[in-house]
Amino acid sequence: MSVSKEQWVQIKQSLSYAHGDVHLKCDDYLIYARVEQLKMELVVVVYVDGTFKGINAWRGKESKLAEMGDIARRFYRLRSIGLSAKTAALSRIWGKEACKEKGYLERDYYTSPYFKTTGTFITHIKKHNPSIELLDRDRYEVLRDLQRTQEADHG
Repeated sequence: MSVSKEQWVQIKQSLSYAHGDVHLKCDDYLIYARVEQLKMELVVVVYVDGTFKGINAWRGKESKLAEMGDIARRFYRLRSIGLSAKTAALSRIWGKEACKEKGYLERDYYTSPYFKTTGTFITHIKKHNPSIELLDRDRYEVLRDLQRTQEADHG
């Protein structure tokens, strides 16, 4: 089942105020997105299957983007870390070609469950998930409890 245009407007409105939240089902993943305060700004925080686990986050070089996990790619925001002054100094010492060979001039990336705006969250979810379904809170809780019961039986 796909989310209609009216439902996307409803999702955007639900996430337009502090502590607003939305429940989605993307394939077999249950997504809970909520507006929370991070330092001095409001951000959309994404919880996959009810939690945020550090093991699902990813960090690596630009050449290793293909190795990113499924959860990180589909539900978390990709951020880049700029090249530091240290890499500029290394480039002056060893030369640009040697630094390229060693990977010092390659950008570092990491994933984050925080989206600065509702629009970026919605765009990311639409782009990386072919099957999206909007759930109400009660249906989400039933599915999450069922999922936890299945994990307990298999684990």
